[in-house]
Amino acid sequence: MLRNAKNNALQKGAREHCLFVKEIQLGKAVRYKRVDIKAKGKTGIRRTPSSSIRLILEEKSLEELYKLFITGHCPPGLASAIRKMLIEKGADFEEITRYSHVTTARGRFEQRKKLKFEVENEKSKLRKSMRKKIIRSLIKKIYIDQLAEKQAAETRKKEKAIADDELRQRLSVYRVNYANSKIK
Repeated sequence: MLRNAKNNALQKGAREHCLFVKEIQLGKAVRYKRVDIKAKGKTGIRRTPSSSIRLILEEKSLEELYKLFITGHCPPGLASAIRKMLIEKGADFEEITRYSHVTTARGRFEQRKKLKFEVENEKSKLRKSMRKKIIRSLIKKIYIDQLAEKQAAETRKKEKAIADDELRQRLSVYRVNYANSKIK
């Protein structure tokens, strides 16, 4: 069922790595009655219960996705997908260590510790009078938002560069084919 929901979302244009399960509901459905044949010509009724499942997927934005990475709360399913991507890509040691904060449980734990340390540093930079007024969670939220927006902007820039490169390649092929058709 999850695979079907994922395929439906991909057909509608969603990005696979941004899909998350938003809600799952399990409930009772119709109970089917069947004849149960017993010994000595007797019969009974066999009731077979069934259930209904409702699954809702949600596509998160790049900012929300990077907030999960930064806070160290990356879902294990996404981490395994990133590991598979790195294996298929044949990533070198540097690239694997760059993604360790997402791909391993220890890396996610270290990321949470690092975030806490950086928030404390930001807090200590503020003046003492302001330190009392500003709550730690507010500083954490601002820091996470800024980092997530920065990383999402970088990702969008890379995606745009790839799309522009593909467009240039298609245009060059089109021009060559158009020139060849005019010669004939």
